[in-house]
Amino acid sequence: MSTNVPVELIERNSAMFVHRKELRSGSGGDGRYRGGLGQEVHFEIRSETPVGLIFMAERCRFPAPGFGGGTHGACGEVRIDGVPVDHRRNVVLKRGQTVTMRTPGGGGYGPAMDRDAAAIAEDLEAGYVET
Repeated sequence: MSTNVPVELIERNSAMFVHRKELRSGSGGDGRYRGGLGQEVHFEIRSETPVGLIFMAERCRFPAPGFGGGTHGACGEVRIDGVPVDHRRNVVLKRGQTVTMRTPGGGGYGPAMDRDAAAIAEDLEAGYVET
């Protein structure tokens, strides 16, 4: 399952139910230009037979670096039934098990103190950053 596939297609073409697919607040690095946000996708296996998954997650150990004074983005993560797992291993899941995939955020560019006040207010209002 790719995080850029619409939920409706995932549910129609697989034995998975997507509970949540949303942007990860605070995952983009701080900077004059904030890093792009990662996503969080939480889904449940609904298949009567075991399902094999391969996670091709990136930046789970080393975050995307910030540049020119910007800070790094958040690392990605994969959890099965709430427990962090090695993002490089193949897994076989049974009905009722849940998976949470958190894609990494991008690094920020430039010093955060140089970010426009209106942009900061927009980020807060949209929920892109936390206070």
